Amino acid sequence: MAFIRGLAKCKWSKRRLSGGGRACRCERRAASMRRRSLDGFWEKALSDPVAFFTFWVGAFTGVLAFPTIGLWIVTEKGVRNQITDHHAYNDAD
Repeated sequence: MAFIRGLAKCKWSKRRLSGGGRACRCERRAASMRRRSLDGFWEKALSDPVAFFTFWVGAFTGVLAFPTIGLWIVTEKGVRNQITDHHAYNDAD
């Protein structure tokens, strides 16, 4: 939350850039917080057992999404084929 607040403060600040094209102090602070938040995430994800387990459950769920979508597509094609075969069978009589 502090990162978003710092970024918003910097974005709407009147002195966005100081002389020489260098980033203002709030931009540097926001970039520093962004780096720290990513470092903290990976440190916690690798050291805390609950965070580690939750990370892998989320990753595995994301991996399972692809075969699920593939099964939906194949099922739809199968339904279309069955409907076509059913109509062809009924028309043959």
